[in-house]
Amino acid sequence: MNHVDTLVPAVTAGPPRPPGFLLAPFGWAAEPLAAMVHAEPRLLADLFAISRPRMHLIALALAHLDTQMPPDIGLFLARRSSRKVLDRVLGHAPAGIERALHRLPVAVLNRQNYRRLVNLLDDPESAKVLHHAAKISDSTVRVLFEMPGPLRRPLTAAVPGWSDQLDGLADGLRFLVSRGVAPSFDAIVADLLSVTQYGQLAAKFGDWVDGLPLPESMPPPIVGPARRLDRSGDVCGLAKRWKNCLADYVPAIDAGECTVYFWENTEMPAVCLVRRHGRLGWFLDETKGPRNADLEPGPLETVAATFAEIGIQTSRTISGIENLTFCRAWQRPRSTPC
Repeated sequence: MNHVDTLVPAVTAGPPRPPGFLLAPFGWAAEPLAAMVHAEPRLLADLFAISRPRMHLIALALAHLDTQMPPDIGLFLARRSSRKVLDRVLGHAPAGIERALHRLPVAVLNRQNYRRLVNLLDDPESAKVLHHAAKISDSTVRVLFEMPGPLRRPLTAAVPGWSDQLDGLADGLRFLVSRGVAPSFDAIVADLLSVTQYGQLAAKFGDWVDGLPLPESMPPPIVGPARRLDRSGDVCGLAKRWKNCLADYVPAIDAGECTVYFWENTEMPAVCLVRRHGRLGWFLDETKGPRNADLEPGPLETVAATFAEIGIQTSRTISGIENLTFCRAWQRPRSTPC
């Protein structure tokens, strides 16, 4: 008898056990996978010999299975060819999926990004970008998916490290349109289609930003339940109580470069750092709880939405713009001293 088979009674007795350390690379997929092992203990032996592409194939399948999974799905996902798995789950095998599965990271992607990956591979122009990618990560999929379709190939070809440099670009383009840089989103996309080199792209964004008017005022003193802390003593006092580095921002607050808000909510108190990003204006840079704790996604979205209602977006909105304009400034020759 196989040694793994001798462990089966212990594995299947009682309710399903929560996934442990060995299933950590499966992330969000670990829980449904553990349930499949509980239903079919023979799957356990396959998991000990699983390859990285097979791990991603299973996660991709689980990301697309919204209905209740059939009892035999575990062994099917672990043992059948990738084409048979994809045909059963998607109804087809996207072009280049085998290549993509071998270029994914050591842990599963975000669930939503498996759906995006299939969408991108089903689009011939986007698929060509992924076919030439040395590695495919969550940011690779997300940034490419969010990028306007006509710009995917030209911009990824022009910008080195595009998955980092162009993060948030689509939001940045919408922001520039809202500031009057172009009459519409389609118009600004069409303008960028003529760009074929990195330097040209950086120069174009730099010219757009240089043409923006300077911000005329500070952010308001009250934003929803958040109160702006203007006195240095209030900022330092909160920093001492919450054991964080808020006091380090006092010089920048005094210089009018940033401001700190205290989100006064008994269930989720938070500190919000709003910073001025030159001509682009004021943006929400960080939101933290006591001792610099990260907020849960729900409360974090609530804070971001409240600030967005008064025109203060998160700084990710302009991250792509700033990356490009920073490179443009770095490439400029030094001015001759007066």
